[in-house]
Amino acid sequence: MDRRKKLWVGICFAMVGLVILSQSLDGKDSKKGGNALVAKVDKSALTLEALDKQLENMRMPQMKSVTPDMKKDMVERWIESELLFQEAKKKGIDKKEDVLQRVEDMKKQVMIQALMQEKMKEIQVSAEEAEQYFNDHKKDFQIPEKAKIRHIQVTTEDEAKELIKRLGEGAKFEDLVVEKSQDVRTKGRGGDLGYMDRNQCKRRFDAAFETATFSMEAGGVSEPVKGKVGYHIIKLEEKQPAREEEFSNAKDRVEKMVLREKQMNEYKGFVESLKKKAKIERHLELLEEAKETSEVVK
Repeated sequence: MDRRKKLWVGICFAMVGLVILSQSLDGKDSKKGGNALVAKVDKSALTLEALDKQLENMRMPQMKSVTPDMKKDMVERWIESELLFQEAKKKGIDKKEDVLQRVEDMKKQVMIQALMQEKMKEIQVSAEEAEQYFNDHKKDFQIPEKAKIRHIQVTTEDEAKELIKRLGEGAKFEDLVVEKSQDVRTKGRGGDLGYMDRNQCKRRFDAAFETATFSMEAGGVSEPVKGKVGYHIIKLEEKQPAREEEFSNAKDRVEKMVLREKQMNEYKGFVESLKKKAKIERHLELLEEAKETSEVVK
């Protein structure tokens, strides 16, 4: 089973929505269109319409398509969930006070979510708004200085010094990578690390690696640099200075940022308007009393 299928099988266990969407047959025609019957457990039925609706609700960004096998898995998960749901009802679990409270809490959250979705879907971001935001926040869209580098990783400083000596005698850097480097991820491509900025150098290696890299000129080779693991010899092939990003490249990200900001402002304004209409009481002194009691118990 591939990773994508495993992911969907995992999601399928969260089948509350499908259980809720289950329908009682009650003599309905189960053969027509979206109401076509996919599965049945006693009097509860799962229709194609309900299945497709839940699949749409559960769709994740990394899922490009839903295969027939995935749908079959979901049907089996629905049958299992429905069996457990019916057994819980037989045992009266749906009448228990704590269960009723949890159901009510869940209902409240679902209603809040639906309310805010209705509010938020009205919010749009124009191209003019996005460009204005970009122009007002250009410092947030700087492309940092980057270096195109290769490296050789060895165990000891003496090994690194010996390789630097060989480089001085005319050995090719890429040949020494293949011969000596212990970094298996870059060994097959001549030690190529691509373009890295200062933060990327620090995160992947450490501050010493970053300092050595950005203190060189293009074409330079470092002295041995002690890293988290072993020693590195760094070759700087090219430097790209920091520069401003073009709006055309950042447009999608900017639109999402503006949308989130507008949604947050809408949320805050909406809640404040509701507060003004409502009669609200706060007895925050009780929280202090609870704190004092807790300290005495300790």
